[in-house]
Amino acid sequence: MGSETCQKADETLKRTNILGALIIFGLSFLAVDLASATAPKPDPTITVATGFKVSVLRKTGLGVPRAVLEKGDGSLLVLDMGGWTKNQGRVLRVFRTGPTPPIVLFSKLDRPHGLVFGPDGQVYVGEAGKVFRFDPTVDAPKRVDVIGGTAPQKALPLHTEHLHPLTALAFLKDGSMLVNFGSNTNNCENEAKTKRCRASEGADAVATVRRYTFSTDGKRTAQPGTIFSSGLRNSMAMVQHSSGTMLQVENSRDAIDEADPKLSDERLPHDELNELVVGRFYGWPFCYDNRVISPEFRLAKTTTAKKCASSQAPLALLPAHSAPLGMTYWTGTKAPTKFAGSLVITYHGYRDTGHRVVSFPVDAQGRPNGPSTELIGGWAETDDLAPGGPVGVTVSSSGSLLMVDDRNGMLLELTAR
Repeated sequence: MGSETCQKADETLKRTNILGALIIFGLSFLAVDLASATAPKPDPTITVATGFKVSVLRKTGLGVPRAVLEKGDGSLLVLDMGGWTKNQGRVLRVFRTGPTPPIVLFSKLDRPHGLVFGPDGQVYVGEAGKVFRFDPTVDAPKRVDVIGGTAPQKALPLHTEHLHPLTALAFLKDGSMLVNFGSNTNNCENEAKTKRCRASEGADAVATVRRYTFSTDGKRTAQPGTIFSSGLRNSMAMVQHSSGTMLQVENSRDAIDEADPKLSDERLPHDELNELVVGRFYGWPFCYDNRVISPEFRLAKTTTAKKCASSQAPLALLPAHSAPLGMTYWTGTKAPTKFAGSLVITYHGYRDTGHRVVSFPVDAQGRPNGPSTELIGGWAETDDLAPGGPVGVTVSSSGSLLMVDDRNGMLLELTAR
């Protein structure tokens, strides 16, 4: 589903009796490696690409996990969003094996979503409207506010009642930081009759990706942010290729059929994969897909047509309401040969297009140049398991994919057999 707030309904799907195992198959049924529990009967609705297997590393104590990073000591950092209630989030240190429960490094965070390593070796965490960092090499790290809190740079111009309060993060090769600032409405539908969208205008515009640079005095104080790209409804994941190409996945609008009953909400609009270029406008709320005018703004056809014609078209159209929330390049010498360097995206959506993980082949610039391959699919609801909700994904030092499922509170690993 395009809107992250619609994921609130997913909370009701959470199971108290999570499966002790995940059963997956390629051409034939495959047994799944597990930390514990007896494997249930094979469930043919959950599939994995031939030659791979999935292991459940952790299935308790993670809350609503949204992101995962691998520490240099072999342990993992997991970001628990804590649900949609404010100040319930945590940063956890998790061990891959053994009985040691997760260690809480930070608690009472406001709906955290972003978790990335910075060029300084620090870990940066994005809360609703705020960013802080910490040193991952110490056992009891201290919080250093970067945006909001005690930081000189004021909090993001974000109100907690916004439709899209979550903060995604990414770093550019020059060391500056990109921060998502999602839209405050579905499609600025209440302003359509004015032929404009004031929320998308000016220095405090919503639906933007902002760029923050840092001081060079050793304190790495964030400088006032500037708009990097605009017209982006909700940039829930961003990643930069080694060539410098910066990609973004767009969670597109909902309820397009309410604006025009002739349009199918099941098929439209597509979620998007975009290349972020400084200064470019990407269409929200005036157009969707490949510069198609949004039904609310057809009365302002001349003005809107100009806006859409000058907007940056997507690199690729993703399945409608697939809700892409995580993305990474499968890099490293230990990545599977066929997928080495590929772009991996997690589809979190609750509809049929969601609950799966896909991989796109890319060219030398990191842009998709072929159809996707489904790595994990058909991750549907069972008697014991909520529909898969894959979010954050990262590459481990061994070349595997680590990912979190926030609906079932699990940490998983995809490896080549």
